[in-house]
Amino acid sequence: MVKTTRESLLEIAVVGEITHPAIDTRYVNNWDGKPSVGLGQGGVVYNIKPGARCFGWA
Repeated sequence: MVKTTRESLLEIAVVGEITHPAIDTRYVNNWDGKPSVGLGQGGVVYNIKPGARCFGWA
């Protein structure tokens, strides 16, 4: 039988809204003078992994 820590796992939920990044202009100049479009990134990161104990989080 496989031993698990199911009863020790933390359950979380996140509510949010996905929006476009707020950029004044679409193009920016690179170090060599060529125009480029930057990518918008974002997210929510919790510093826990599946199977990690949740002591101190709740």
